[in-house]
Amino acid sequence: MSDESATESDLDEVPEQGPEASGGETVPSTEEVPPPEGFVPL
Repeated sequence: MSDESATESDLDEVPEQGPEASGGETVPSTEEVPPPEGFVPL
């Protein structure tokens, strides 16, 4: 059973790191890109 949970966590991590490493067009880091007008971080 531990193998199944490990597989699910791996699959979730892969798609996140994939597009981010490729170029980061999906969700760019807020630190790298300034927030748009009207957006005030807490």
